[in-house]
Amino acid sequence: MYKIMSYRKEEIYAKVAKILVDYDVPRTAISPSASFAEDLALDSLDRAAVALEVEKKFDIYIPAQDMDKFTSIDRVVIYIQSATE
Repeated sequence: MYKIMSYRKEEIYAKVAKILVDYDVPRTAISPSASFAEDLALDSLDRAAVALEVEKKFDIYIPAQDMDKFTSIDRVVIYIQSATE
């Protein structure tokens, strides 16, 4: 069972940035508007792996059809924020 916790946008961004750094994304490439495909060179498998890490880190469930929404860091932050409110 998932427990719902509320996070501030800054906390979410910092945790997502840490996940991306752990996937060898250069910290200098990480910004709120960074596109996963164009700016960070993450393909669909990478995005799925990041989504799984997000699920673990934030204790949320992300349905497969929602993973398509993970196109930029901003979108991930907004998704997590809405899932944890």
